[in-house]
Amino acid sequence: MTLLDDVIAGATGDIRVASLLRQVKILASRTGADPLEDWIGHELDGYPEDAELPSYRGPFVVPVLGHFFGPFQSQMTNVPIPRASFGKELDVEHLFEAQLREPIARIETMAAQEGATLAWSGDMINLFNWGLNNGRIESPLNDGYVLGQATMPVSKDVYVGALDGVRNRVLDLALQLEKVVPVAGQATTTEAEQAFAGMIINNHFHASSNVAIASTDVKQSVKPPAKGDLEGLVDFLQEMGLSPDLLAELRAAAKGDEEDQGEGPDRWKRVRRWFASVATDAGTEAIGGAVATAAIGFLGG
Repeated sequence: MTLLDDVIAGATGDIRVASLLRQVKILASRTGADPLEDWIGHELDGYPEDAELPSYRGPFVVPVLGHFFGPFQSQMTNVPIPRASFGKELDVEHLFEAQLREPIARIETMAAQEGATLAWSGDMINLFNWGLNNGRIESPLNDGYVLGQATMPVSKDVYVGALDGVRNRVLDLALQLEKVVPVAGQATTTEAEQAFAGMIINNHFHASSNVAIASTDVKQSVKPPAKGDLEGLVDFLQEMGLSPDLLAELRAAAKGDEEDQGEGPDRWKRVRRWFASVATDAGTEAIGGAVATAAIGFLGG
């Protein structure tokens, strides 16, 4: 079993997502993939207010229910407060949205329960009542009622969806790495292969190779190769500026692999090593990114 096997099994199994992320943290550390480490850190420890949230963590539009007090000690509970109460000129969308910034362990707890209930702050309650009194906010009830509390129920399905979002991202990454660098993250994997795996991970998170290929130093008129298309691979890398000597080495590696007819991780093992060596020795980030993109197309499809 490889580390990627364990990660894939965890992503498709029922282990806790926090435990799965700690497995992936080993992969990130051994491949030097900073974007992956940053993402894992945020998932495990929570997202600060200035950090951009992945789409599976929100923002989600949720209902707002008010508890109102009126004349003669009357009360009205669970009264829907519509966004339209504030008028279009007021920027209050955040009051009708939920963002899941908590650590993943907290998300798992909420997913196992009935979700959670958020609430408006006391300052927001005062502002709402001030708006009612001054005609800036339309009351959902008759005159004379003031808002005492506003709650925002968040369904457990939202938390379950966030956990699925993490599992899916981990699984997609692991499956792509399995096709291109199946030994990624292993303690015995060569430094070049670990570094190449890091490039693939960065490509997965930020499409960094596509940015690099668009550099003014590198032409881009040939599409990345299809899976197993050696001539398309050579044409792409030639267009990206690789030397005839390196391309000759690639053809020799591919010929050796075709004669071996290996299966699984042994399929294209010489070509994989060539990719790792050339990408990590590339003179520019653009060339390294081009090689990573070519590997994803040729080995992964």
